[in-house]
Amino acid sequence: MPTRRLVLVCALAMADAVCGRPALGSEPEFQTLPLTAFLGPKVKWARTDEATAFSVRVEIPALYVRTDDPWNIDESLWAADADRNNILASESPVHRYGFFRIQVSPQFRYDRARSVFSDFRWTDEGNMAEALRAQGMTDVTVRRHTIRGFPILVVEAAQSHGQPVRRAYIATNVSSTVVLVEYAPQAPGSAWDQTVWARFKNSLLGSSD
Repeated sequence: MPTRRLVLVCALAMADAVCGRPALGSEPEFQTLPLTAFLGPKVKWARTDEATAFSVRVEIPALYVRTDDPWNIDESLWAADADRNNILASESPVHRYGFFRIQVSPQFRYDRARSVFSDFRWTDEGNMAEALRAQGMTDVTVRRHTIRGFPILVVEAAQSHGQPVRRAYIATNVSSTVVLVEYAPQAPGSAWDQTVWARFKNSLLGSSD
């Protein structure tokens, strides 16, 4: 392990012990937020839809705080304070508690004429599972939901090296805009990750029409 990476990991471990932060795999505590607050002020809603979106509640770990990415104006994070600087500084960050990344989807939009999530080329929600399997992913599920009038697509899979893929695509009903929410796991197969994603997904889908 490189010296700087070893020092960083050791520093995080010492901070956990001193500050009482949860250890790897422990059970998180949760906070409940309106969907509008979770997605942040960069996401635009139609005036008639904003109050409806506000009424949808999602649950995320209590130690997560929102941070706007200074290098990408369309991207924000929900992460532990101990992790967020390292996440912003690295494409492959060391992080202890997982995190949510939120951005306007760079690939998929919502095709209102066909009522489907689509890249407007070859892939849409109907063949997305097949496309992910062609990339070597396994345990693929792609499920469509409607949350108080907002189309939602939840994608779950496992990459070839075991890293889970956890995504929610949320159509805002403003033009074809889709917001992508991705959960970056703490560690493959950890109980923490399973709990965090399940609580977020179940709270989001608990408002289904």
